[in-house]
Amino acid sequence: MSRIQEKKTITTATSPFIVIGVDVSKNQLDVYVSPAGNHHSFRNDAGGVAELVNLCRDDAADLVILEATGRYHRLAHETLHKAGVKTAVANPARSRNFARSVGRLAKTDRIDAQILAEYGDRVRPPASTRLPSSKQKLQRLQSLAGKSSMK
Repeated sequence: MSRIQEKKTITTATSPFIVIGVDVSKNQLDVYVSPAGNHHSFRNDAGGVAELVNLCRDDAADLVILEATGRYHRLAHETLHKAGVKTAVANPARSRNFARSVGRLAKTDRIDAQILAEYGDRVRPPASTRLPSSKQKLQRLQSLAGKSSMK
């Protein structure tokens, strides 16, 4: 018998990489947990984000992918960071191009959350770092300036 034939392949049981995709809108967080395939929906406020953090902990999420949406993703992003949940913010153009590349042309909030989870699983973008407090303050001021100019 050759050395190659004598080699035994040792397989180890590994747990699946759990990715949570979050499609963010002004009032709502649409969530998809992969590979479990569960959909959830939470309000985009402090209470809803707290429920998202609990979901991430309950499901032992390895990575949460949020789509950058101007200021609407910031509360979830900051809260997840404070809770110690690895979070990446995806460029909307990249996630949309990914969806096209895998033939997913339909666009709803539920589908977008699922695509974000699939994107996170395949691409595995690095978790983002928390912004320094000075930059957070600047963003808040810019958001407030944008709101007042819209009136």
